[in-house]
Amino acid sequence: LEGQHDPALVAALVQYVPVVALSHLYDGVRHDAVLHDNVQGITQMVGLLAEQGHRHLAWIGEAVPATWNQEREAGFLYGCRCRGLPVSFDTMLGAPAWEADDRLKEQAVLELVAGGATGIVCVNDRVADKVLRILDAHHVSVPGQVSVTGFDAAPPQGPGQRAITSIDPCFIEMGRVAIDLAQRRISQSAACTLRAVVAGSLVAGTTVGPSPR
Repeated sequence: LEGQHDPALVAALVQYVPVVALSHLYDGVRHDAVLHDNVQGITQMVGLLAEQGHRHLAWIGEAVPATWNQEREAGFLYGCRCRGLPVSFDTMLGAPAWEADDRLKEQAVLELVAGGATGIVCVNDRVADKVLRILDAHHVSVPGQVSVTGFDAAPPQGPGQRAITSIDPCFIEMGRVAIDLAQRRISQSAACTLRAVVAGSLVAGTTVGPSPR
């Protein structure tokens, strides 16, 4: 299973077929899973920004109750703590701020920059692309004034879209591991459930540079 599904559906499926979930865990349901190393990936990204001299970072997540969203936010907090960087909930956007209308999203991002954030760590490349579009529209230089990072290493989709500094979660390897887990479940139906974590890798783009201050 890829993505987030109704837990009741997943609970019904495991009664008949082996279920391996990708990137998400279902509370109270016995299933195997293959997960990104979300915490370590974002921690690594915070470390990259810290090495570039950034001391004031902001976080932008998504308003979804998903395993990867929660773990990546935890990775941001842990990374800041490891590097001795200050953390304020005023610089951590999720629900409802980031899921508001476009005008409020724009306002929220600009307030982060005005408040002194020189690095914005985004939960994924989709959010990072939205942030970049807002900054471009207001002539905020990236990475001159603000650095922006993502997660998923999605290739640029159109003209003008930049290569985002991101984490490659190694989707192909996740697929291989998922098949191995499914075959194990078929041959050993009573075996304990497994959670396999695949380590990603940092992909350098054009959206991270030295802190301007």
